Amino acid sequence: MENIILQISSYITAVGVIVAALNKTLNKKIDPINEKIDHNEKDSLRYKILSFANSLHNGDNHTRQEYETIFFFYDKYEAIIKRLNITNGYLETEMEFIRETYKKTYGGVV
Repeated sequence: MENIILQISSYITAVGVIVAALNKTLNKKIDPINEKIDHNEKDSLRYKILSFANSLHNGDNHTRQEYETIFFFYDKYEAIIKRLNITNGYLETEMEFIRETYKKTYGGVV
């Protein structure tokens, strides 16, 4: 009986080693895909935010909900660039303009 328990224990250990190796291999393949997804989402969010800022520069009016959506997009954008370890000063400047326009239009703090 003890012999069977030792065999089962060694099989469990072997399976654990195999699973760890598979996870490592999968992570090596998935990490570049996740990074590419992050870059694509970052670019999409950046475009939406800059388009919104451009619209404001052109004198267009926007609803409170549209502003809130842009603020949400910017928070997502910030999380992504932090994860990618990059910065973007230009977008920060445009977000400050968006915040100021929001304050003038709707009052309150953003």
